[in-house]
Amino acid sequence: MLRLISEDLETVSCFGTGIRLTGNPEEHDFMTAQFRTASGVVARIMTSFVNESPTHHHYRIFTTRGVFERTRPQANSNTPSAGELPRALFYSAKGTAHSGEFSDLAMAEMPPRYAENPNATGHGGVDYAMLDAFFHAIRTGKPAPVALREGLRISVPGIYAAESARRGGEVLKIQYP
Repeated sequence: MLRLISEDLETVSCFGTGIRLTGNPEEHDFMTAQFRTASGVVARIMTSFVNESPTHHHYRIFTTRGVFERTRPQANSNTPSAGELPRALFYSAKGTAHSGEFSDLAMAEMPPRYAENPNATGHGGVDYAMLDAFFHAIRTGKPAPVALREGLRISVPGIYAAESARRGGEVLKIQYP
């Protein structure tokens, strides 16, 4: 998502429901963090790794021209979409080729070169693809697929979100090294 936003996240407020389901202090039942950029772009992330849910890894991106939605139903769920392949949908009320209705977009779940690789596991194989690209860069001396600055843009806001949750949702200014 941060590759679509050309500016850094500037502030964050994060709330959690606490630790009731497992009793493990590392497993919050549910947390939601809202981030804002200097120009007013808002990004929200909600996570729960311990609640019962038939679907995971679902996201939406709202823009000035429409909404992009990515779904990934669980193959073993009891929902009507059980066993469906992941879908990428786009909707726009006006001004695009997809005006007025949700349209399926042809998007691969992961880079095609990993599609048949039995080692490509974790988040649909994307975890493996990311690590493979990183190790390839180390072995060949080429630049890493994620530069240091981009890595900080991805990691630092989450650290501040965790601190905001610890402080009861206090709005924190994110400072990058």
